[in-house]
Amino acid sequence: MSLPNVLLVEDEPSVQRFVEAALEDTGIVLHVTDNVADALAWLQAAPFALVLTDLMLEAASGQELVEALHRQPTLGGGPRVAVLSAGLTAAARADLVRLGAWRLLDKPVPVAQLRRCVDDAIAAVPAAAAAPCTAPAMPAMPEVPPADVVQTYFGGNLRIYQRYRATCEQQFPLDLAEGERAFAAGDRSAMKRLAHNLKTVLLALGHASGAHSARAIDAACARDDWASVQTHWPVLRKALQPRAGDGPSAGPG
Repeated sequence: MSLPNVLLVEDEPSVQRFVEAALEDTGIVLHVTDNVADALAWLQAAPFALVLTDLMLEAASGQELVEALHRQPTLGGGPRVAVLSAGLTAAARADLVRLGAWRLLDKPVPVAQLRRCVDDAIAAVPAAAAAPCTAPAMPAMPEVPPADVVQTYFGGNLRIYQRYRATCEQQFPLDLAEGERAFAAGDRSAMKRLAHNLKTVLLALGHASGAHSARAIDAACARDDWASVQTHWPVLRKALQPRAGDGPSAGPG
């Protein structure tokens, strides 16, 4: 039997890792993205039991995602929507409830409260939300990560690393497509957002070369140095593509 799909929309890597660790044994498949556009793409592709979103995101906000789901109640199979935010004012709460938000969770959320939210959503949503969630072929990642990476970023827990890596592999094709679009259009803002997120993701996965390129692009966009972006994007692009023979110390790119 397929496991229920849950979508986390969160652009802070530390919060992503917290949620992944908190939910790793709850019997779900957790999909992670840092922006609303990709969240909508996932919801158009597969059914979900729960959408868990932050409010403060780059470009479109979490409230805009809630509004989109309110306008299209069958999108993603009609998932429950929970908002996880540190900015839940009385006015924000009233707006979100009006738009159909199911649960409002304050950051930092206790693990027990987060797990209860997921359990309740799974119990409330039809079994269709457990249909397999397919995505394009994912880039190969090292099966055995560097020990210092697992210790530094995942407290020595290889299982949490592997679950985090799986969500990253699902996201990389979308990252690659967005990077190609931003690079072709000379979109510094979009390229900076992408690189800013990837420099942390790739570093946490032990891919030093890709992380270095993402960091260089982030800095280049901040100083309006497109020539440097042109130099580093091909390297970052390779970090997001399948590549035979990657080792855990070198990583892709």
